Amino acid sequence: MRKDVLSYEKGHPNPLFYRPTWVSLNGEWRFLFDDDNRGLKEDWSARMPEGSRPIQVPYAYEAPASGIGEEKEHNILWYFKSFTNPQWGRKVLLHFERIDYVFDGWLNGHYLGKHIGGYDAFCRDITEYLRNGDNLLSIRVYDDKDPCHLRGKQTTGAKPAGCFYPPTSGIYGDVWMEEVNPARVQGYDVRGSYDEKTAYFRLLFTPEAIGETLTIALAYHGKAVAKKKITVSNIYHEEELSISPKDFHAWTPAHPCLYDLTLALDRNGEVSDTVLSYFGVNQVEARGNRLFLNGKKRYLKFVLYQGYNPEGGLTFTEAQYLKDVSLIKAMGFNGVRVHEKVESELFYYLADREGLLTDLELPSAQRYQRFENEEIQAEFGRIVTDHVGHPSLIAYVANNESWGVQDIDISEELREQQNKLYEMANRIDWTRPVVSNDGWEATETDLLSLHNYAEDGKKLLEDYAGLKNALAHNENFVVTCGKRAFAGDYHYSGQPVILSEFFGLAFKEDLKKGWGYNAPVMNSRAYLKKYRSLLRTIKKLGFAGYCVTQFADTYQEKNGFVSDKREAKASLVALKRANQAF
Repeated sequence: MRKDVLSYEKGHPNPLFYRPTWVSLNGEWRFLFDDDNRGLKEDWSARMPEGSRPIQVPYAYEAPASGIGEEKEHNILWYFKSFTNPQWGRKVLLHFERIDYVFDGWLNGHYLGKHIGGYDAFCRDITEYLRNGDNLLSIRVYDDKDPCHLRGKQTTGAKPAGCFYPPTSGIYGDVWMEEVNPARVQGYDVRGSYDEKTAYFRLLFTPEAIGETLTIALAYHGKAVAKKKITVSNIYHEEELSISPKDFHAWTPAHPCLYDLTLALDRNGEVSDTVLSYFGVNQVEARGNRLFLNGKKRYLKFVLYQGYNPEGGLTFTEAQYLKDVSLIKAMGFNGVRVHEKVESELFYYLADREGLLTDLELPSAQRYQRFENEEIQAEFGRIVTDHVGHPSLIAYVANNESWGVQDIDISEELREQQNKLYEMANRIDWTRPVVSNDGWEATETDLLSLHNYAEDGKKLLEDYAGLKNALAHNENFVVTCGKRAFAGDYHYSGQPVILSEFFGLAFKEDLKKGWGYNAPVMNSRAYLKKYRSLLRTIKKLGFAGYCVTQFADTYQEKNGFVSDKREAKASLVALKRANQAF
């Protein structure tokens, strides 16, 4: 485990944007199902009704760790939290990391507004509604199994089946309050250039900050390395900060170098806002059919990370995250594909700190509805914006296996929708590649990611016998099961090619409780033999990297390298040797 940056404080949800005066609202709340939709009529927004029960936030009610653990579907949920006014004396922001799906909130009966979307963070200014002494926060959440919403791996059926898991409803991310000044940094992101030894900032301020002085300061292991002062003349600024060669340290999985970053606002020497953060230089480039990180060719050895655990569902503790990261690195992988889920800021911080490459994938809808397009695009935009600053992040994924756009190969409308997601991510962060459709039927895309669950290396070689020729001639080709690499008239145009799903093998003894791909194996020796066979073929075929299914068993999917309790099914040393053969 590596040393923390200065912006890390145990329990704080976001080391990428830290202010020192804050308080967590996690823990016990009161909770009610509202199956008869009585809450609004009976004014639950202003009072806690009788019959509420305890729930542990931030766990969805379906998760055992919530203290409820009920599988039955309930569409309307009410949460209540009593807390004492912290009496900070300035403005107070109330943060919600993730709530699925439609949020309406009230503080002491005053409406805080609506938020739609289950995977992005949001906050509300609650200053004017706080009162001395006790305060009551009331939250109504609506969630259903509408397959047109972004749902990821949440089932739309009566029960989990196939590769779809239990639903996640309500609050399942951290809730906290922080003190802020009217004049403040409202948001920022930073990307580093390895070639130019420069950090590029985009900064957003409140109108009250205009006329103030912003100091941007970078330090490395306690030593000041760069500083710049600017006068805030507008709410949006773009700035750059050069780093001298002697103080320049690139971020890599082996050496995840992080700078401490301070953003400080003052007016005539009186500080109005201080944000602590961190920064790492990881310049991502696609050159020909290879990926380069900080100017050096990097072969991706990823493992699929579903991000579920038996007790918490989609919600993890820091200790649980660290255990997963440690196991993944012990297996010889240098990164994870976070699949059909948006992980917490804490997860990405730990990946940044420990040196684990990551991606950011928009959880898919399961059915197309054109009236949802603008909401889906907006949520993807917010999610990308939130995560730009993480140096471990090397790619964005807009969709998986044509979920929600099943007719994309024959529908121009669906191809246009996919391209809008691709363009959204590229507009916000043009420094990283974007995958339009992971698996097959890509449109505009910076990486070509393929899925193939061939039983062994021999079968994979048969499936892709013509791959090199097709790529050399910029052709389209069949990926698996009749699915082509590109949708419609799109075709290969020199992108790096990655086998981003394969293997997924199960042991015979596990099939009593679930499933895996292809014929099961009896023991770890046979398991490792098939894995090595596939890796040898991947090397022959010239892929720029791979992502293997999957890190851990997930509910009925029994095809992980470890069980859902994180017990290894094969020697970690042997797995590491297999992965390090590249």
